[in-house]
Amino acid sequence: MEAKRSITRQKELDEALSQVRSYAKLLGAKYAAIISQEKVWIYSTEDDFSATVLCVPANMTADELFSLRKILGAK
Repeated sequence: MEAKRSITRQKELDEALSQVRSYAKLLGAKYAAIISQEKVWIYSTEDDFSATVLCVPANMTADELFSLRKILGAK
């Protein structure tokens, strides 16, 4: 998981993804997440953390939270 105060440009997201991808690979994680005050992005090992599995606003709705919990296997 990589936390950033704010991500407002694609370049900032790309840099955060590079960081979280290296952490996730090192730890053998199934998922990687980038979290900012604007959004939450989830990536998966299935595609080498390249494509976004889920992207929701930080103030997500109940349905978006349910989707996030489902992806992460939370009960």
